[in-house]
Amino acid sequence: MYTSLFDTFFSGSLIAPTRTVYVISDSQHKELKHNQRQEELDNIEEPKKRLEENYLTRIKFLD
Repeated sequence: MYTSLFDTFFSGSLIAPTRTVYVISDSQHKELKHNQRQEELDNIEEPKKRLEENYLTRIKFLD
């Protein structure tokens, strides 16, 4: 059986696997972005609190 180069290329044997695409509503996208930003802020707040505590401890020690 004859297979053309075009058929071989688009059958997936010569190209990388395709990615899965998910379709979500605008409101879901907005909520997802909000949750991601909140998580980033939470990850920033924790080290900030520790740095502030360490700073206050150092000040007390130096006084």
